[in-house]
Amino acid sequence: MSSEDREDNLCFTAKGICGLAMQSSDTVRAWDEADYRLCQRMRRLAEPSSTDKPYHGSLLLTEARVRGGNSYECVLLSMAAGYSYLRLCDISSALLKQCIAHRYRSSRLHGRREGKYRRWDMRLDAGGREALVEELERRVWAYEEERLEALQTQWDRASRSCTYFVDEPDYPTAVTHIVFSNKDALASVRLRSLLADSRAIEQPRSVLQDAVDEEKARLARFISAEHAKVIGEPETNVRRLPDSYRLLISTPVPGGSG
Repeated sequence: MSSEDREDNLCFTAKGICGLAMQSSDTVRAWDEADYRLCQRMRRLAEPSSTDKPYHGSLLLTEARVRGGNSYECVLLSMAAGYSYLRLCDISSALLKQCIAHRYRSSRLHGRREGKYRRWDMRLDAGGREALVEELERRVWAYEEERLEALQTQWDRASRSCTYFVDEPDYPTAVTHIVFSNKDALASVRLRSLLADSRAIEQPRSVLQDAVDEEKARLARFISAEHAKVIGEPETNVRRLPDSYRLLISTPVPGGSG
C-alpha cells in the first residue's frame, strides 16, 4: 500500500463533534472555525450584548483518534497560545507558594454526599495571610487571561505556520500533543491525513519550548512584583474571617436514574 493510500485510510474523530460537521470539513481549520462560529452565535443568544472575538484557532486539549489500518492512536490538539497558557497555569500555584506559604485544607464536610451530589469544601490556610494570597490569586488569574489573548494575537501574526510535536507522558495515557502555531497551520492540515500533514510542517519542539520558557520567566517577574505591591497595601494585610463555600459536584448515585 502506498503512502498516499495509507493517508486516505486515516480518519479523525474528536469528542463533542458530530459526524456531519466532520464530513463537511476538509481541513482542521474548516472544522475548528465552523465550531468556533457556532459557539459565538450561541453566546450571542445567551448574552445579546456580547461581541464576537477574532478567530485565532480555538483548539485546546482537543482529544482525537487517528486510525491507520486496524490500529488507533490518541493525540491531543492545541494552539500554541493555548498550550503556553496551560504551562503558565501549571506553575503559577507553585510560584505563589514561594511568595507566601499556604495550602488548602478539607473541612469535615468535604466529600459528603448531598442527594446525587458530593460537597466540595476546601479552606485556604495561609497562617493569617489569606487575604494576601487571595488577592495575589485574583491578579495572577487576570494576568493569565490577558496573556492568553495577547499570545493568540502574537502567534497568529507570526509568519511561520507550523506544528510542534510534544510527548505528554503524564496524561492519563501517554499521548502525542500536536501544537499548531496559528490558524494558517490548521488550514494546511487535512482531517483525513492529520498526522502526515502535521508532520510535513513540523518544526523543532525547542522553538515552542523557548517561547514557553520566556512566558514562564515573565510570569515569575509579574508575581514577584505584585507580591511586593500587595504586602504594602493595608487592606490586604487584614486577617479575614473564613468564608463559607459550598460547591456541589454531580456524581453517579448507585441505583439512581442518572
